[in-house]
Amino acid sequence: MNHKRVLIFSREFPPKIGGAGTVAKQYAEMLSSYEVTVLTDYQKNLEISHEKKFQIIKVKTLPKIWFLFYKKAIDFKKFDLIILNDSDSAYIAGKYFRSELLSKSIIFLHGSEPEYIFENPSLTKKILNFRKYYKRALFGCNKIISVSNYMKEKFLEKTMLNEIKDKIYTIYTPINSKYFYKSSELDIHAKYNIPKNAKILLSVSRIIKNKGYLDKFNIFKKLIKENKDLFWLIIGEGKYTKILKELIEKNDLTSNIILVGKIPRNELKNYYSNVDLFWLLSNFNESFGLVYIEAQACGCPVIGRNQAGVKEAIDNKRSGFLVNTDEECFDIINNKKYLLLKKDSIINYSKRFNIKNQLEQFEKIVLEKVD
Repeated sequence: MNHKRVLIFSREFPPKIGGAGTVAKQYAEMLSSYEVTVLTDYQKNLEISHEKKFQIIKVKTLPKIWFLFYKKAIDFKKFDLIILNDSDSAYIAGKYFRSELLSKSIIFLHGSEPEYIFENPSLTKKILNFRKYYKRALFGCNKIISVSNYMKEKFLEKTMLNEIKDKIYTIYTPINSKYFYKSSELDIHAKYNIPKNAKILLSVSRIIKNKGYLDKFNIFKKLIKENKDLFWLIIGEGKYTKILKELIEKNDLTSNIILVGKIPRNELKNYYSNVDLFWLLSNFNESFGLVYIEAQACGCPVIGRNQAGVKEAIDNKRSGFLVNTDEECFDIINNKKYLLLKKDSIINYSKRFNIKNQLEQFEKIVLEKVD
């Protein structure tokens, strides 16, 4: 592998919660054979790789003029490849990079760029002339990476930038098999005082209404009437937590629905591996569905809505189920159809998204490296 100096420029990075930050961390780990530097916002408790496989440069900014602090935060010229991981970094590149720097940059498309930059930009984005400089970066960069085929199609449809169609490639967000694998470290039944013969459902996400929590609650309330030995663990935090907690208490379901709260990412495998089913019925048009892949990597069958990028994260009726209605979801859980899925098939499907496969794709597309 040729020695390359890679910069991952991402204002969002763990522990700050968000999909773009997760992708930045995944790529920093995936490209560890290169000399990787991460440029990001200052955070007091910024997560540092314990193996020190990449350097992190933290930038302190002020809210309204944050972009000024990045102009000379680092010598961009010394890098062979610059990954502009989020729209803010692409904006800065479009505003300050010369053509030479842009030509060795790639831009990632994560999900909401068409809506928040092109369709319904905020007043701040209008004042910053965000769309103008973001478009300059798109046209001047070397390649554009979409996290799913759905995201690529949506981006082109909403922006009508068909001139750049041929420079947009799909590379799925990788998962690290060091963190997500079948584990027997945790006895969930014992930890949460759940009967041994009970079935356990799991959800992991931000707890907001549009992630389908009211829909799932109503399904679960119906399920529990049919099967008292059914439990639902919810990992995460969010604005809808208070309402959800009130619904749980009002319907006397505090014994069967357990709000776990936030847990470290490296502990998620212990939950995915030791529950019976992962379900997340998001009402967003998700650009992808990394959380479903993580669950499947641990051998856990999954249920998601048959729409948007989630369709690319689940092998229907082999690794999980894509449902069109809440009634379909109820039927699968109530009749335990997920038990018919083979663990090997579930895990094998997740392997197409592992670091090894995605690194090969990245090197082939971005670095034009062919063995």
